[in-house]
Amino acid sequence: MPIRINLLAEEQEQEDLRRRDPVKRTIQISVALLVLMVCWIGWNFVRVMSANKALDAKQAEFDGLEKGSKAAMDNLKKANDMESRYTALQNLAAERFLWAPVLDTIYKCTLPDVEVVRIRVDQKYLVTDAKKPDPKNPKDKGKPGSSKETIKIFVDARDFSKSGESSYDKFKENLTNHQFFKDRLKGPSSIKLDNLSERVTQFDDPSRTFRNFTLQIEFPEKVR
Repeated sequence: MPIRINLLAEEQEQEDLRRRDPVKRTIQISVALLVLMVCWIGWNFVRVMSANKALDAKQAEFDGLEKGSKAAMDNLKKANDMESRYTALQNLAAERFLWAPVLDTIYKCTLPDVEVVRIRVDQKYLVTDAKKPDPKNPKDKGKPGSSKETIKIFVDARDFSKSGESSYDKFKENLTNHQFFKDRLKGPSSIKLDNLSERVTQFDDPSRTFRNFTLQIEFPEKVR
């Protein structure tokens, strides 16, 4: 029976030991894992960069929308303010005090013995500024501005009626009972005798005497 001798057995055994070396295998596995980790980090980095780019694009789009929205809100605020002013002007025009009907009524109520010398007007406006809402207090809605109108008319006249008579009382009664003033005044007390002088002689006609008097007509206050 022939005998076989393996002259490379020792080298093969050493090679086999090198292949089975645990340190080497650990290093190989570690290198492989490291390569995989680097690949994973690179892939995530690309994803993050792509996400950041998309986020920047969305942020830019949002900033544009925010600017447009702010401009739209400003325009809406201006439009509401203009509409409010226009409405206020319309109300003022509709409710403004008209003098022609007042003067016409005084003329119609005048008596033959009464001579109107002068008509004086005391017309005042008390303006209250608008109060802006407090941005720190959501419940504070602010308060719109307003104006309070007060009107008093003083009718200076002369009463040429005979001694013992009083046409100024009849003139006052005519004004009080006229429908125009009934519709616009609070009541008879809104027209009152403000001044009455003693009887005096007319300068250019000594045969005529008169009494100076003043009637005050007070209209109700109006707040706009």
